[in-house]
Amino acid sequence: EGRLRYSVSAVDRAGNESAQSAPVDIVLDRTAPFVAIIDPADAASVAGVLEIVATVRADADLSAWRLDSVPTGGGANVVLAEGGSQVDVAAIATWDTRTLADLSQHRLRLTARDHAGNSAEASALVTVDNGPPAAPTGLTAIAAGADVQLDWAPNLEADLLGYLIYRDGELLTANGAPPADLRPFGVALHAPGGDE
Repeated sequence: EGRLRYSVSAVDRAGNESAQSAPVDIVLDRTAPFVAIIDPADAASVAGVLEIVATVRADADLSAWRLDSVPTGGGANVVLAEGGSQVDVAAIATWDTRTLADLSQHRLRLTARDHAGNSAEASALVTVDNGPPAAPTGLTAIAAGADVQLDWAPNLEADLLGYLIYRDGELLTANGAPPADLRPFGVALHAPGGDE
């Protein structure tokens, strides 16, 4: 690894050695680039339009890198981004998953190679989840003094995070207009039977 200098001399049967040849220098590079997909993480569920954050580094000899989306159920690979410069924990692509089949799996594959021919690969298997859960059913409300007790049939989706409770069309757990990401306002999965 690194710069090495070689020369050759000849030796006869009597053990006499010639002068060394003119030297030749060579640079050996066996170190592959470093690549990592930071976000989304492996086994993550993704939705909508998201940025893919990654790192691509090489010892000043990076040739090229490429980010692909590879559908696991078959279909064509999609090149999401390509480049020739190092990236240090930054968004390298924006991926729109809204046209992909709900609950389809895709392998994000980041590859890089350097001028010496060394290559590296990192990947993350993600599930596209753009479909909402089913609407809760069986909602009942019982007045209990100043409180209202709500109850409903639990949803069966495996990836259900929780429930949002609205009164007169307004989200109870958020102040003002609801944000784009409602996940922090979800009521725990064991919400039925809770008081308002």
